[in-house]
Amino acid sequence: MVSNDPFNNDVDEETTAANFEGPDDVEMEDLDEDNPVAKVAKVGQTITVTKDGGVTKKVLAEGEGWEKPENGDEVHVTYIGRLAEEGKEMAGPEFDRNDNRTNPFSFTLGKGQVIKGWDAAIPTMKKGERALITIKPEYGYGASGAGEKIPPNSTLEFEVELISWKNVNALTKDGKVTLKFIKQVPGAWQQPKDGWEVSLGYTMKINNEIVKRVDSTTMIVGSPDETTPPFFMDALKKFKKDGASGGDVAVLTVPHPHHPPVPGFMEDATVVYELSIHGWTEVEELEGSVGRSAVKRLLKEGSGWEKPKDGATVQIKVKGSTPDGTVFLDCSEPTSFVLGQNELPEAVEQVLTTMKKGEHAKVSASSDWGYGAALTKEKGLGQAHNLEFDIELVDMTKAKDTYEMTKSEKIEKAKLYKEQGNAYFKDGKSRSAARKYEAIVKLFQYEQNLSSEEKAQVDPIKFTAHLNLAACYLKADKFDKVIDEASKALSISPTSVKALYRRAQAHLKRVELDFAKRDVEKAIELDGADGNLKILQRQIQVEIKKYDEKDRKMYAKMFR
Repeated sequence: MVSNDPFNNDVDEETTAANFEGPDDVEMEDLDEDNPVAKVAKVGQTITVTKDGGVTKKVLAEGEGWEKPENGDEVHVTYIGRLAEEGKEMAGPEFDRNDNRTNPFSFTLGKGQVIKGWDAAIPTMKKGERALITIKPEYGYGASGAGEKIPPNSTLEFEVELISWKNVNALTKDGKVTLKFIKQVPGAWQQPKDGWEVSLGYTMKINNEIVKRVDSTTMIVGSPDETTPPFFMDALKKFKKDGASGGDVAVLTVPHPHHPPVPGFMEDATVVYELSIHGWTEVEELEGSVGRSAVKRLLKEGSGWEKPKDGATVQIKVKGSTPDGTVFLDCSEPTSFVLGQNELPEAVEQVLTTMKKGEHAKVSASSDWGYGAALTKEKGLGQAHNLEFDIELVDMTKAKDTYEMTKSEKIEKAKLYKEQGNAYFKDGKSRSAARKYEAIVKLFQYEQNLSSEEKAQVDPIKFTAHLNLAACYLKADKFDKVIDEASKALSISPTSVKALYRRAQAHLKRVELDFAKRDVEKAIELDGADGNLKILQRQIQVEIKKYDEKDRKMYAKMFR
């Protein structure tokens, strides 16, 4: 066997002759312009694979079916390689072979992993076909040759059998559902992700008869509904685009039994879809969004990598409206705001922290992502109103990073965050409040060497941040985080009744009744007059009684 190292002229037993790249001056565009892949050759017939005659193929045994491998497929072949002799077939000296059908030679077609003659000839073969492929030097090893067994300027003969191949775009393990691209945008790289909105058209065919045509529709990747054809979600993730528009066209083939029966056609009919991508929109759910209650749609990519943080000054153009056309916020000219000052709707504040300079986006949000209670009423926005925002980040001046602050600056910043968080919470904006309390925790997460005086100032602020985060997470039904934050508050102040109360509430929601009972009993020991604790204790006792009754009935059945 011959090494694929061009500086090694010795025989290398680890690689194959076909695995050595030939000269670089032959392009694959030299394939026969009459399309050799489409040609059907009978046994004993020789076809010209490349238009210059550099590669020919003679069929020795017919294959099965009509399918042939394509570039990108992983093909499996056996072969015997010989030096060609003028006027004789398969008579020259053998230089390489792999005729082990249980362990055939495998490579990816069209990727330059083998000599150019192979990449040109194998796509003309069907499964099980055996052929004699003759390759002139310019499609083989050229003027350099390959080791001692293949002299310079050698014409080669390969007796090849195509055992099988794996379709690169197979969507099922059995390889039967396939996606074949018939048009692709050059240089495209971006592929849609779950949640993105793809605009497309498609035609459904059976036996080449059009069954259904959809000129334009929008689908959410990863979220099929009852009208979504089979395998469309998998197929959409394979498409690529560059820029705002699409352009890719592909054929999705779904044979029986992967496709449900279509009325009016045989049950085992193969269904073929031709998909044409018009474009897509990057969609991102805002942090804290539940069930797409707050969604960002990218209209124009920004530049650079920096994004504004809390405290940054931003210049924005923004318009807020309701579906009926009512405009409640309109800054058509660049207007300055400081993030975190409760001046903007919550959805706008949060989405700006995800944007880059020059970025343009739209946000759709439910009413609870707007202003706080007071401003919502003042602007005439009811709780049933959905909100739409059109936002462009024109410019920004970043706030001071944590690592740039002194300890005293961090303490003052933490006090400010605490005030702002409390104001957000009272105004009904628990998500924004949580971000303020989280910011307090981050201020001190790497601070190890606080003096006793500094620690005396920091600990109460951190305690309040953890305690209030537990309250925010209770509102969001994030009970694991409630337990975590309440526990951190208790590590600072072990006798905090509020922390025990909130942790007990979360344990109850998670049906961790022993833990809930322990926490509420300890809280009552500390403050037996608190009526809320007594109410929670009774709720826990009711749940324990329910589970005890279930256990009693289960064991009664077991030992009846």
